[in-house]
Amino acid sequence: MKIYAIVAHDRKDSLTHHLFNFTVECLIKKNNEVDILDLYDRANEIPFYWSDKSKLTAYPFFEENKNRFMKADRLVIVFPIYWYSTPGILKCWIDLITSYAWRYEQGFCARALHSIKKTLVITTSMSPSWYNKYLLGNPVQNQLMHTCKWMGIYRSLFYEIGDTKNLTDKKMEYHKNMIISLCNKLM
Repeated sequence: MKIYAIVAHDRKDSLTHHLFNFTVECLIKKNNEVDILDLYDRANEIPFYWSDKSKLTAYPFFEENKNRFMKADRLVIVFPIYWYSTPGILKCWIDLITSYAWRYEQGFCARALHSIKKTLVITTSMSPSWYNKYLLGNPVQNQLMHTCKWMGIYRSLFYEIGDTKNLTDKKMEYHKNMIISLCNKLM
């Protein structure tokens, strides 16, 4: 299985990167081919979205990312929730995908031009998970779920690790076990 794994956090020593690396290790142990993209490592190369494709394709990152995305069978995205949404750099990356990953013909969703069948999204948040779920209605999850469905990825797994400032070893072990389970479901 070819998995395109995306991380969006600017600090390599962050909990988000730790969980991303753990997830990648789990997937590799299952004999998957994992292609890693750290968005902040490539921040200066990622273009903002232009509706004029000639402006987008002038950036080498655009074509490289297109090739990597289109080769994948699965997608993993790990990031911290910023102001109830994705980090801006991740939103920019998602905008790039919309330039080639699907074709709209009719109905509620577009026709997928890629072979990705499932997505695993892992988020971290300083606020408690119940706050995002019950008071806010999971805005980031809703955004990504509908974006994935629009692009023809109908099966998405979401996992949020909230209250990250108060994680104990026991809670971290629980979250890692949940990630292992989600990696198995991703296959």
